[in-house]
Amino acid sequence: MKKKFPIKGIIFLSFFLLFGLSLSAQNYFDEPIFSPLADKIPQYPSSSILYKQYLESGNYYFNQGLYREAKELFWKAIHLYPQNPDAYINLGIVHMGQDNLDSALRILKDAEARIYPDYQQIEILFYNLGKCNFLKADYQQAIFYFEKALAEF
Repeated sequence: MKKKFPIKGIIFLSFFLLFGLSLSAQNYFDEPIFSPLADKIPQYPSSSILYKQYLESGNYYFNQGLYREAKELFWKAIHLYPQNPDAYINLGIVHMGQDNLDSALRILKDAEARIYPDYQQIEILFYNLGKCNFLKADYQQAIFYFEKALAEF
């Protein structure tokens, strides 16, 4: 005759073991981390980190030729920080890659309106405005923006 294992008892015991382990793990994660480098690491709000991830992922998708995915990520970045011109510039470049020059020019002009005084990549914006105008055969505007890009660079 075979002995039956008490299934209810095993389930009951397993539950309490898992519950006890989860409590000890929670206490472990609640402890502060002391590190000599902790004071030197800048603390960013999570939305800032997410914004940068959207930009990096969008650039990756653009380089792979996945324009729809790139545009979705750049729009998400714009919704997080609508005042920052970086996502607008990248979105405009994607539209240029799709030969949608009117939209690209409109988006790049939106980026130009959001430039702040110490913006670090202004020459990239001016270059892409020049390129977009050149592709639209508006050579006067293209020259204007290319000269501005050279002056900044």
